[in-house]
Amino acid sequence: MISKMPDPTQLKADLEAWREQSGAQSPLPLMLAESLLSRAEKEREAVAQKLYQRIEACLEQRCPVASVSNEEAPSATPSPLAPLLEALKRETQAPQPKPLSKLDQQLQEQNRKLLGELAVAPQSEESTEVTTGLRAASRFQQHQIKHAKHRKVRIALEQKPENPGPLNPHMLAVKILNEIQAVSPAYLDRFVSYIDALNALQQSREHKNRKAARGKGQRK
Repeated sequence: MISKMPDPTQLKADLEAWREQSGAQSPLPLMLAESLLSRAEKEREAVAQKLYQRIEACLEQRCPVASVSNEEAPSATPSPLAPLLEALKRETQAPQPKPLSKLDQQLQEQNRKLLGELAVAPQSEESTEVTTGLRAASRFQQHQIKHAKHRKVRIALEQKPENPGPLNPHMLAVKILNEIQAVSPAYLDRFVSYIDALNALQQSREHKNRKAARGKGQRK
């Protein structure tokens, strides 16, 4: 279900009201929200929607939650940094990774073999004998793989047809890559891995078919 985009005009009015209430001292969450609003006005709709949602979250956090009685709470005045800390906490809390399906595991393993990634088995807490050199080599190869993916995407975006029609397949693919790159660069990396794996599987199948055809010709 697609979430409704907050009204930019209403957000701007709420921020102006917040600034008037704050007086001369502007709280950090307000400054952050105003910066996000300025950036959202220059971004495309998909990116702007995410920024507007963050601004809306900042506005919701500006009012302190109903506090307990004075006997339980020695100070009823909330910290001015509380909304910002709460927003940062939500940003830094990474979601729990979902378990990979069998197909994802097979594609991931195939991708590691094709790209020459160093496969390091998961280490238990008791195993501490892995050398720093191996970890550095693994990180370096991971960086090389990521750089190779970004280079493929950059080349694909640069090699656009000169006079494409409205339904040109190449131009449609370029537009899709642009949208994915703007909305979720992490998903773009995974998408490129899928394409590489499928391409390698197709080439492997064609190689086996040619080899089988040569074998039949020799037997004749």
